[in-house]
Amino acid sequence: MEKRQARALKEWLLEHLETLCGNPELQTCAQLADRTHHDQAFQKVAALYTGSDTFDAQALVMDLVAADNVPQMAAARYKPNAMPKFRAWRETWDKQRAEDAIDARTELDQSDPESLTAEQAKALKAKQIGTIPLPPKYASTDFRKPSYWPLRGKLDVPKERFFSLPHCEKEGDSTLVAIDCVKL
Repeated sequence: MEKRQARALKEWLLEHLETLCGNPELQTCAQLADRTHHDQAFQKVAALYTGSDTFDAQALVMDLVAADNVPQMAAARYKPNAMPKFRAWRETWDKQRAEDAIDARTELDQSDPESLTAEQAKALKAKQIGTIPLPPKYASTDFRKPSYWPLRGKLDVPKERFFSLPHCEKEGDSTLVAIDCVKL
């Protein structure tokens, strides 16, 4: 099969899995695969993608989700030596949110006692927050799995379709527990 065709089929299958997710809820890959059994469009495209009408839907869904998910919890996403970088990023985000909260006060009606002018906001940010240091960038070696790097990159920006919760499998179902990120 041509690489472009395979990529297009895979993209279609992933997009379709997102539509099958319905409401944002935790579900296993086995539960998601069950939703594909009576979906004729999914079955046809999956047969083209796998090259067989007798493909294993659960195995296919597990492969698709595994390639396009990142664990929700940082400790499951990063190697231990990368956790200081994660904490530095969290501190930066917290300071940026605090700055945003101060800036939002400049939009308040001037009669509001919380209202600030742009100059007052600038002074308050300097006093309360100071300079926000640039956190260190991530490297591909910081992630526990190589597949996480292209989905997150050096700034840890989420680009994955699903996030997973490792070690949260349901009783009698050992497949990955995931949720569709787009629906959140």
